[in-house]
Amino acid sequence: MPLSGAVDKAQGDSVFYRMYLSSKEKGDMEAAMENAAIFLESMDTSFVSQAASALAIELSEYLEDNFKFSKALQWRLLARKSQDISDLQVRAENEYRLARLYYRT
Repeated sequence: MPLSGAVDKAQGDSVFYRMYLSSKEKGDMEAAMENAAIFLESMDTSFVSQAASALAIELSEYLEDNFKFSKALQWRLLARKSQDISDLQVRAENEYRLARLYYRT
């Protein structure tokens, strides 16, 4: 699902979400991921939508690729909150990645 229209702006600071989209469009992944982190940190984490979960997974993968395993683990755990039990393949992939991150930290 494309994130651009799917993330509810009420979930976090929409300015940082727009900055994330703009930076990603320009190819500046470092700035995009910094803005994604600020956006996700501004959310109410008692409920995480599927779109926000996808953003958290993207951020987690970026951080893991940059050897920032503790932060990657934090965002992967946030993403876990919104995953349906019915989507077993996505949940299994996430659990596998979580286990790998726990091992690395």
